Amino acid sequence: MDESLDRLTQKLPTGIYVVTAGRGDGAHVLTHTWLTQITTDPPRVMIGIRPYRKQHELLKPGEPFCVHLLGKDQLDLAVLYTDREQPVGPEFQRRAGAAPLRRDVAAYLDCETEGFTAVGDHDMFVGRVVAGDQLRDVPILTTAHFGDPYRTEAT
Repeated sequence: MDESLDRLTQKLPTGIYVVTAGRGDGAHVLTHTWLTQITTDPPRVMIGIRPYRKQHELLKPGEPFCVHLLGKDQLDLAVLYTDREQPVGPEFQRRAGAAPLRRDVAAYLDCETEGFTAVGDHDMFVGRVVAGDQLRDVPILTTAHFGDPYRTEAT
């Protein structure tokens, strides 16, 4: 990709999310910025994942993932899981039939994978939102606040 185009596309604001995929001790966590709502009825989200990521193999159709919406004050959590995909730790609650949940976030969406499409260097996974809740009433962390945690330091 042309470097100037890459810099421009990085300026598109998006949320900064922590996503867990899988169940129990086999679940993994990773920070994502390529996630967006794509339908409202029923509610669906789309998430871009590189094929070599562990989460890619965990997101088979019917499998759960949990999107954690971070508060603007939680950049440390975004950085903690950035580019360091890892098994979920004890700070995550294991839940029957759902991906693990970290309860200190602003909100969460429980999703079920419907499928994916290969697109360039990422595959786009579609998830149907099946549950969720707001846990704290705070502004949501976005790249407009702090830039892309994959490429920049917090400001």
